Amino acid sequence: MATLTIVRVKCNTKEDYIGKDDIYLRVNGKRYKVGRFSNNTSEEVGKSWAFDDEIEVQIWEQDEDPDDKIGEHTFHASEAGGGVKKQNYSGHGASYDLWYKIE
Repeated sequence: MATLTIVRVKCNTKEDYIGKDDIYLRVNGKRYKVGRFSNNTSEEVGKSWAFDDEIEVQIWEQDEDPDDKIGEHTFHASEAGGGVKKQNYSGHGASYDLWYKIE
């Protein structure tokens, strides 16, 4: 069994033209609110999930109309070790970095 910890999320470029992005994660289909982001801002997350072989993490931007999926990535237990790493998510004109570790 491995553990994925999301350390921090940083907005490089937000998706919304006006106002802040309301960002949440979907981890294996379950929703977790992260925060509101402007360009070049970040939020500490500090949430962990145990998993067996792999776990999917998506970043979404909440909207009045349908929410926008910024991107997704599947993490694997075989990636365990090596400390904190960074994964970029880009889509709908937005770019976010997610810092994580797998133990």
